[in-house]
Amino acid sequence: MTTAWHEAASAGHGARAIEDRATRRAIADARERQPLSPLAAPAQLDLAGYLNTLCSDVAFAFGLANGVQLGCAVSDGRLPAATAIRLGLIADELIENAVRHGFPAGRGGRIAVCFSATPDAWLLMVEDSGVGRPPGTPAGAGLRIATALTAQLGGELVFADVIAGSRCTVTLPRR
Repeated sequence: MTTAWHEAASAGHGARAIEDRATRRAIADARERQPLSPLAAPAQLDLAGYLNTLCSDVAFAFGLANGVQLGCAVSDGRLPAATAIRLGLIADELIENAVRHGFPAGRGGRIAVCFSATPDAWLLMVEDSGVGRPPGTPAGAGLRIATALTAQLGGELVFADVIAGSRCTVTLPRR
C-alpha cells in the first residue's frame, strides 16, 4: 500500500492556482497521454504510481493551500492500461469536484483518494471533509462525466454524504 499527502504550497510550487478549467483539462489530458506514448504503450499500468502522480499534479494545478490536503492511498497493483486511464480521469473529476465545491475560500480540510482491489472488483473512493452537497442539488458536469466513464467500464458510482463532507465510491468489475 502506498500512501502520500500532496499539498502544493508545502511542496514549494508557489500557491497560485490554475483558475481556468480549460487549462486544467489540458494538463489532465497531457498527463493521461504521457504513459501511453508510442515508445512505451504498456498493456498494464502500476496504479499506485499513476494515482500518486495524478494527485500530485492535481494539487499543483489547483494550488492547494490554506490547509487543504490531498491524500492518496493505493494498494499496489497493475491494471489494464485502458481501465487505469479511465480510473485516472474519474479520480480527476471527483477530486476537482471536492476542491471546487467542498472547500469555500479559507476553509481547510482533507481529500482522500483510495484504491483497493478484491478478487471480483476494483474500488476507487474519493472522500472529502468539506461542506458536503446540499440536499436536492443536481449532479453537475464533473459528477456526470465520472458517472459516464464508470458506466463505460461496466461499473457503478455511488455518491454519499458523510458526517463531514462527501464520498464517491466507484466499483468496477474485474475482467
